[in-house]
Amino acid sequence: MARNFKIVLDIAAAATLGVSSLISTGLQLALFDWERKSEMTCDRAGLLCVQNQHVANRAFMKMAAASPKLYNEMDEAEFLRQIRAYEDASDESFINKTYTALITSTMTHPFLILRAKQLDNWIGNDEFSKVSGISQEEVRGDNPSFSSAEA
Repeated sequence: MARNFKIVLDIAAAATLGVSSLISTGLQLALFDWERKSEMTCDRAGLLCVQNQHVANRAFMKMAAASPKLYNEMDEAEFLRQIRAYEDASDESFINKTYTALITSTMTHPFLILRAKQLDNWIGNDEFSKVSGISQEEVRGDNPSFSSAEA
């Protein structure tokens, strides 16, 4: 939506001699942020459908690997360890916050590690259980009936 809205904003900027471009830039950045957040919502919806974190993790791993050869070499336990160890750089200093904002401001998708971490956090803080009625142990694959699924 943000990409399509840019056409309308460019026309408005031309018609108002650039005055509306000040407003439209903020609006466009907000729409990009909304688009990135919608990806997190899709990840949660996907987890509600598959009801297994291993399947969700493997989907993230496939997107990150970009090739079957690399995907086959990836270790899900290590992937999970890395997403749990990941700290969002924007939480540290002003420079990191600024750098992160500049990098991500026009991205349509959040970084995969951030998406995976948010999904893992969602499971870990019991929100998933409240919505789905499924325990953390079941969704994390500790139940044998859930651990056999493959992405």
